[in-house]
Amino acid sequence: DHFKQAHMGLMSLLMLLPYAGLMIVLVNNSTRQNKHTAAKASDVFTRFSIIIPFRNEANNIERLLSALKQQKYPQSAFELIFINDQSTDHGPELLLELLDNCALDAQLSHTYGTSLSPKKTAITLGIGLSCHPWIITIDADTTMGPNWLNAFNDLITGQQPDFIAGPVRLIGKHSLLFAIQNIEFSALQLLTQYSFQNNPILCNGANLAFKHDVFKALEGYKGNEHIASGDDVFLLRKVAQSQKYQAVYLSDDRGLVYTESTERWSALWHQRMRWASKTSAIRSWRLSAIALLILSTNLYLIFLFIMTISGMVSWPIMVTNFVFKLVFDLILLQRPKAQNPSMTTLLYILCGSLIYPPFIMTLALLSPWGRYVWK
Repeated sequence: DHFKQAHMGLMSLLMLLPYAGLMIVLVNNSTRQNKHTAAKASDVFTRFSIIIPFRNEANNIERLLSALKQQKYPQSAFELIFINDQSTDHGPELLLELLDNCALDAQLSHTYGTSLSPKKTAITLGIGLSCHPWIITIDADTTMGPNWLNAFNDLITGQQPDFIAGPVRLIGKHSLLFAIQNIEFSALQLLTQYSFQNNPILCNGANLAFKHDVFKALEGYKGNEHIASGDDVFLLRKVAQSQKYQAVYLSDDRGLVYTESTERWSALWHQRMRWASKTSAIRSWRLSAIALLILSTNLYLIFLFIMTISGMVSWPIMVTNFVFKLVFDLILLQRPKAQNPSMTTLLYILCGSLIYPPFIMTLALLSPWGRYVWK
């Protein structure tokens, strides 16, 4: 009986090896690529039009504007275009007050009417108002360091790309909800960076740059206007499939933007439903294979738990498998920057790892038929 249990334990661990291998590859790739580049003086300054669509962001807009004011970049070389996407809070009024005392080249415009993809509509409007050759899109709930634009400029002047996916880091109050989002978000960021080694499939619209002419040549978001999400990945796929333009990842910590985690379970659910809708429309076998691997790993843990409850598998085997996966999830949090989590944070991560398998399974089952709320 002991031999049978040991054999079963070994076989069960082998089921987790593909997942562990994926995590090791992603973390190793990030470790090799990420660099802390010192700010350097440049005689060439790329001119940027920064598009910021927002809806009900009164609590975040002032913090973002403050971070943009602190950029160590010539103010004449960038403009800010805020697009109010039918906010119902006092965000637009607050922004106008802030812009009255702002030395930056900034303007506020508004969208009207209904749209199946309101964010794409807002960005397209902003691009139509832009004056500079490079477009950067960011979210209104983000912040960044003072050399954020310098990081983009150095990459552009050095490599002359056409599309740049910038790095994003999640911030928020340490809680069970944040722990679940942080592990998942960290994995997505590592996967994004890794995909640019071969065939880029993911990026984040919270920190994205592309040439105005490229957006126009590819007819913007034409062809996927019916999908509410995906202003980022659908444009990336157009660039990658054109074979005419170069898409690169910004492996420079100066280029990081920090985005707020959601603080409500319902908001997390709707966000993941949006992600699922655009992921299924990308039609990339690599992304599908990775998604299937992650889903099957979590389904396996649920299956193992049921087998343990029924007495067919011993508790030590169940715990060993769970800890094995948890170790590799914790490794994700060491990139892009080493973290030293407290005991409370570790407890949240532990609980989050227990909740995540049934959460992701439910999402996978319901996403083909589920509905979600935009903002």
